Amino acid sequence: MKKLKSCRLLVIAAILLLSAVVALSLHFCAHGGEGGQERYARYAQLDSLLGGIDDVDSLAKLVNQYHQADDAVGEMLALKYQGLKLCGASLFNEAVDMHSRGLEIASSLEDTLEVVSAMNNLANDYRHLGELSAASGYYYNSLKLSDTYGSPGDPRALECRVMALNGIGNIEIELRNYATADSVLHEALEGEMSVGDNRGIAVNYANLGSVKRALNDIDSAWYYYRKSLEFNQLDGDMAGEALCHLRFGELREDERNFSHAVEEYKQAYDGLKAVDDNWHLMEACLALAGVSIKLGEVDDAHRYLQEAEEMAVKTGSKEHQAKGHMLHYELSLLEGDHEAALKHYVKGDELQDIIYGMDKNNEIRNHRIEYQRHRLSGEVDMLNNDIAHMKHMRNMQYVLTLLLLLMAGGVIVALAYAVRLRARTQRKMRQVEETRSLFFTNVVHQLRTPLTAIMGAIDVIMSEGRKVGKELYTPVQRENVDIINRQGKNLLMLVDRILEVGGVRSAISSLEWRTGDAVAFLRMLIDSYRERCVERHIELTYTSRESSATIDTVPVYLNTIVGRLIENAIEYSRDFSKITITSRVDGDMLVIRVADNGIGIGENDLPHVFEPFYRGAAAEQIVDGVGIGLTVVRDMSMAMGGSVAVESMKDHGSVFTVQLPCRHNNGVKKPFEKLVKPLIGITEKTARQQEELPPSEQNGDSRPIVLIIEDHVDVARLVGMVLGEQYEVHYASDGSQGFAKVNELLPDLIITDVKMPNMDGYELCRKVRATRHLCHIPIIMLSARVSDEDRVRGIEAGADAYLVKPFVADEARAWVAQLLESRRLLRQVFSSPADADIPRVPMGDGCDEDDHRLLEDFAREVNRLDSGGVKLDLDKVALSFKMGESQLRRRLQRLTGKTVTAYVTQLRMEKAKNLLQNRPDLLIGEVAEQCGFVDVAYFSRVFRQYYGMTPTQARNNPS
Repeated sequence: MKKLKSCRLLVIAAILLLSAVVALSLHFCAHGGEGGQERYARYAQLDSLLGGIDDVDSLAKLVNQYHQADDAVGEMLALKYQGLKLCGASLFNEAVDMHSRGLEIASSLEDTLEVVSAMNNLANDYRHLGELSAASGYYYNSLKLSDTYGSPGDPRALECRVMALNGIGNIEIELRNYATADSVLHEALEGEMSVGDNRGIAVNYANLGSVKRALNDIDSAWYYYRKSLEFNQLDGDMAGEALCHLRFGELREDERNFSHAVEEYKQAYDGLKAVDDNWHLMEACLALAGVSIKLGEVDDAHRYLQEAEEMAVKTGSKEHQAKGHMLHYELSLLEGDHEAALKHYVKGDELQDIIYGMDKNNEIRNHRIEYQRHRLSGEVDMLNNDIAHMKHMRNMQYVLTLLLLLMAGGVIVALAYAVRLRARTQRKMRQVEETRSLFFTNVVHQLRTPLTAIMGAIDVIMSEGRKVGKELYTPVQRENVDIINRQGKNLLMLVDRILEVGGVRSAISSLEWRTGDAVAFLRMLIDSYRERCVERHIELTYTSRESSATIDTVPVYLNTIVGRLIENAIEYSRDFSKITITSRVDGDMLVIRVADNGIGIGENDLPHVFEPFYRGAAAEQIVDGVGIGLTVVRDMSMAMGGSVAVESMKDHGSVFTVQLPCRHNNGVKKPFEKLVKPLIGITEKTARQQEELPPSEQNGDSRPIVLIIEDHVDVARLVGMVLGEQYEVHYASDGSQGFAKVNELLPDLIITDVKMPNMDGYELCRKVRATRHLCHIPIIMLSARVSDEDRVRGIEAGADAYLVKPFVADEARAWVAQLLESRRLLRQVFSSPADADIPRVPMGDGCDEDDHRLLEDFAREVNRLDSGGVKLDLDKVALSFKMGESQLRRRLQRLTGKTVTAYVTQLRMEKAKNLLQNRPDLLIGEVAEQCGFVDVAYFSRVFRQYYGMTPTQARNNPS
């Protein structure tokens, strides 16, 4: 067994090592980790604080405060938000200053994300100022940093990248590079979608619509503009909605539907004016001016152009100034002022050249080419890294494959060794079992010789008694002879059962097969058990699908198989339950099912019920035995070529199914009905129950009460005979019944067995010790278990003594007398008045305190009734203490050593003496009334008998 355990440990260690190798491989295959999330904990706090401040001056104050406090992070974020607010107010030059300072601080902190964010903000500022080259440079540098250092899973990095792409797309639109703009804006839209930013999605849809309009794809332009409006409405962005109407107006103007264009432009104008978005408001003014020129509405055109020019000059927007001069050129031509037209045309052309000149265009193109080259270089590096990583992984796979093969080989070798070792162990276990069975059988055979002598001697003694008459023996002698006879038969029956196991296994080749009707045989066999079932109020039924079934069988085996199963069903079924037996012919097999709804078999016990000498936990508590009954059933079934199976659930009963072949061979066999009669099985417990427990004594004398709790009738009788002369003996057959009788009788001592049905002796002891009014009762445990562990367990459960079966009668009497005497002395100490010659023992915790309280409460109740002139009714007093009258009498007598009448008289006399000595104002008659006496003369007589003086003398002589 040690080798087998070592082999199992080797296999487990190999599997654990294999798991560790796999885990390490997964660790090497996956890399990366958590970024600097903790570093940005304060960033999130400051973002939340600064993002909610709308006042530029307040932000400027915070910038100064952070600068003075040398808080670089706070100053950087405050500058960023101050620049954003200035940009929103169309103060782009001031915004450039703020964002430039923020970029310097972010660079000094080496904060890549904030550097990228600052570059995007600067690019946005320069784009609004018309500095497209500078804006493009910042946007592309931002993309480079995002591609090089950005984390793919970081949403902030993705937002910065999308912002740069969106800005580049706007620049490409202004430069009329629509193909590039379309590609960049689609990439930006995918990023916005992944981030889930509705406002960003709306902006990208609007920009894509502008690209499609420039490419004259009007349907697509309408689609993208409407999608932009949809997401602006989801985000609640009024400025975005107004810009969508501006784009709708442009499409209407392209259709030369000027009236609808004016409506859309005015709706955009009103919306942008309401949100104070001067940058986009300039576009609305220029659009209204343009359509007014086309409609010949000169005054409206002048008004809108003047408003746009004022805002363009204020914000420094060269783009809008150029558009304004070109519209002035068209308006001057319409008015016929060619000189002014030329002037505005030249000015507008100069501004456009500044913004969109060839040099600027080349710079922007160079930025784009440089970025693409950088990106391509990064992709090449990434590809090289991937190739190197793939080579590394392939090498790792080779190593891991080799390790796995080695581990698998080791596991296979270990398993093969374990299988071989297990087979060898099983062979040894079979040899040990065979040796044990042989030894058991030989010992049992040797037991039959002395048993035969004992049974023969008992028969002679009983025969002699019958010859000369019963007067030859005393009643006790006759009862002892009967006990010896019954238990001798039990022992002989147990010997025969053990011999059955060896007999079945050795007699397989010499079985006597017979032919007959199995249904009739089973019905006759089952009927023999009905009387036992009636005693237990168990319903026993048998049904067969066939009216008759002719089979080949070994009658003795069939009788034993079915009889054993029925006996078990009866033993393990509760009273008023049901046992159902059915039979049917299924093909060439006879199927017999025995079902009960008894205690069932536990899940852990079920696989072992057919093993020899196995006893389940539930069976141990209910029926004594050696655990060979079901082994015999299995062996006999297999000897006839059949099988037996069991289905069971704890507390729901069991079903045993026996399958036996209907035909053994083609030979001619004798019928078995007339040769064999069904055998009535008698178990150990059945033999015991042929005699009932002796009746409890009800003498009502003053002898101490001893309660014997024992499920073995003869053992209970023996203990009763040992103690019967000196004590009043009562009996209980199991733990539950015993505990109920303890509460009912309040015995002076308990003798209990350990192994009993329903409740064992240990649990009984614990329950008695846990009950306040019972915990004082001494308990003697009587058991066949002789180990030191069992003794300690009994003492720990609360037993005062532990006797081993078979016990010595004198030892049992001595223990009972000693325990009762010790309790009597304790009772005398606690119930005697305080005296100088008798030291008072201090009260303990448990039951003595409870008994003392009972005496105090009883004395108080007697005093209350006497003082009120109410007659003492012991029934009512006991009811107030929640116990019966007899129970109260027994407790008081046990605690005081006096009858209830004597104890009440003692209480009254002590009270009378106290009143006479301390209440001189009371007359003798009044004292008698307060002590429960109606007749003063009778009171005086009782007082004189108790104290040796009259009440008057007691008052005059206080000593």
